[in-house]
Amino acid sequence: MDIIKYSYPEKLNLNNTAVALGYFDGVHTGHRELISLLVREAKAENLKPYVFTFVDDLAKTKKTQSIIYNTEEKIKIFESLGVEGIIITDFSSISGLSPEEFIFGALISSLGVELAISGYNFRFGKFAAAGSSELIELMEAKGKGALVLSEQKIDGKTLSATAIRELIGERRLGEAARMLGRTPAGLVAMNPLRDGVIDHYDMTLQMLKYFMKKAIGTTFFKPRVIVCVPSGITEVEERAVCEATLRAGAKKVHLI
Repeated sequence: MDIIKYSYPEKLNLNNTAVALGYFDGVHTGHRELISLLVREAKAENLKPYVFTFVDDLAKTKKTQSIIYNTEEKIKIFESLGVEGIIITDFSSISGLSPEEFIFGALISSLGVELAISGYNFRFGKFAAAGSSELIELMEAKGKGALVLSEQKIDGKTLSATAIRELIGERRLGEAARMLGRTPAGLVAMNPLRDGVIDHYDMTLQMLKYFMKKAIGTTFFKPRVIVCVPSGITEVEERAVCEATLRAGAKKVHLI
């Protein structure tokens, strides 16, 4: 896979390319859908699919608290999604361009772009003056193509890196993982239960607290909880399940 560092107005020896545009922090399920669209359309039009993205300094420019994946981690994910190359640019090299300079000068003239694809909320040009509708208008003005992926949602929530960062910060890691399509970077997925019995007591306790709160919310009344366990577990293992469930906030535990 090609990894190309680009700085405007550099001319690259590229032609017949299709590009997906964005910062792609997290490369979440919405980003994956966009890149899948890129690969499909590029194949249909006999173009080379590239991702056009920015180095990590963009996080500072946008004043975000943190990034989900750094550039090296994103490159590994992009490669697994079937793109032929990645064009990486320093945001400062294009942030002062007008929308026309970005499309006509950077994408079409320098990078040989025939098809540009972005998300519905992609912004470009100085002071983020242009969006997805201008992307289509400017590309078509030069006889090129443009596609915009509509807003993507999971559980009724709009997919975005900002939403994922907030979920990670609130330790709502299951929801963050669903949006990302994988375990968040820097975390290791572990199983608190193994073969139906407790393998990690403290983790099981936290898991039970989470599920109970998810089911009944915050309340002064302790619930009665039914727990399904394997028929072959020992009395010691049964007591461990009951103890963990009671400590998690249950009033009474019934095993089945």
